[in-house]
Amino acid sequence: MKHFNNISAFWRRIPLQALLVLAGLSCFQEKGKAQDIQFAQFYASSLYLNPAFAGGSQYTRAMTHQRLQWPGLDANYITSLFSVDTYFDKYNSGVGIMFLRDWQGQNTFSTTEFSLQYSYDVKITKGLDFRPGLQIGYTSRYLNYADMILPEDIQDLETVNPGGHGQFGSDKVNYVDISTGGLIYTNNAWFGFSAHHLNRPNQSHLNNDDVRLPVKYTFLAGYRIDFDDHKHNKMAGIDRGFHLTPTIHYKSQGKHDQLDIGVYGQYDHFLAGFWYRGIPFKRYIKDEDVFHNNESMVAMVGWKVKYWTIRYSYDFMVSTLTSSNPNGGHELTIVYTHKPPRGKKIKKRIPCPSF
Repeated sequence: MKHFNNISAFWRRIPLQALLVLAGLSCFQEKGKAQDIQFAQFYASSLYLNPAFAGGSQYTRAMTHQRLQWPGLDANYITSLFSVDTYFDKYNSGVGIMFLRDWQGQNTFSTTEFSLQYSYDVKITKGLDFRPGLQIGYTSRYLNYADMILPEDIQDLETVNPGGHGQFGSDKVNYVDISTGGLIYTNNAWFGFSAHHLNRPNQSHLNNDDVRLPVKYTFLAGYRIDFDDHKHNKMAGIDRGFHLTPTIHYKSQGKHDQLDIGVYGQYDHFLAGFWYRGIPFKRYIKDEDVFHNNESMVAMVGWKVKYWTIRYSYDFMVSTLTSSNPNGGHELTIVYTHKPPRGKKIKKRIPCPSF
């Protein structure tokens, strides 16, 4: 038992992120394993969700989004997102700029993305619009070999020599990334789809290796239920009143898929939301053990006043990872919206949660 406790203490001394990096390197040898970053507040990071959302608010909008995942595991999954988008009435077009920075494991593995989005609004009928979008991005990934821990770096139960293996591949990978998407919407309902990484760029850090980033497919839909007459608010460019918005969001990438289903609500300045992430009827079997695809329950609160919106969400873990006390995931979003002059007519906007 003492020997077992020593081993357990030893592995707790090794940063979990180092083990995750090792697992990530091994998956470079297998196609279709990598996954994109997931945001709990997916409508807050709308340009990351679908390029067709560029200019979707009909205003000029700036957004900053911060996510901290599993802080209790010392894994240090930190993601920062900043975007700006606007709409040009004369050309029925929206444009957006997005910058993303992601760190994994004390900067052992980091990703930087810069993207440009364009959308065009097509009126199909008086009450139905179609909005296609295109995104062109540039991604740079960095792997810090000095902080990596591989099996050969582990000397004994008391000695760990990170970086002793040397460098066996490129520390940087750069590539161009092309994505597209579309939205079909009415005054109260919408359906959207997107496909990211259409050109399937090579993401491998290993020399003379070709591992393509799998295409990520996303589908989303929802319906906004209004409980009061907010026609005047629409004309004034103010999204207030009392309404609930049930939504569903499904994404699939390689062998992995995930579902978000829940409801957003707004009462005057107050915002709230609650949704579930997972596919409970889907099971994974490994070594006779059965794992269900349950990830988390997400709760969100926020406040919206004049030009500013701020909201916070927390992921309550319901997966088997709960026993490790990961402390869930935290997200904070701040949005500034430049309102149009008084009297300016507002065209029909996408009825998704306008956070």
